[in-house]
Amino acid sequence: MVADEEVEDVQNIDGVKIIDEGETKSTGIMEEDGKKKARKPTKRIKWDINYFMTNYQIEMGILGLFGVAFVVLIYGKNQNKNVVERWHKGALNELDKQFAHLGLVESGRDAILEENSYSEFTYYASGRKNCFYALFKYEMKKRHCILT
Repeated sequence: MVADEEVEDVQNIDGVKIIDEGETKSTGIMEEDGKKKARKPTKRIKWDINYFMTNYQIEMGILGLFGVAFVVLIYGKNQNKNVVERWHKGALNELDKQFAHLGLVESGRDAILEENSYSEFTYYASGRKNCFYALFKYEMKKRHCILT
């Protein structure tokens, strides 16, 4: 049932070449009753890069801008966090002397800041005479946003 000659069919759809190749001999898969069954032709996909480079320039530009925005987001977020943590470490010694309870957990001595957004951080302290509580809110530049 399989032809002895190789059959090759090439289609070009949007820069993708689909190549159908037939089999050259009567090789096949054995079925349970001992008869041979012909295999389906295999398909290879070959990408035409030049087609994509000429027809999808706008999409590649948008993808590049998205990549730059993502890098700015990660860099700005880390920069804000580093600035707040350095400032907080410097102020933590004085806060420790002035307040009995620091942080947002019940253990009382937690130096972890709560991150409300990539540019806003809060910290809580209580347990001082004539001061019910102190809420420290750090608002940083929006370094993570490419538009600001």
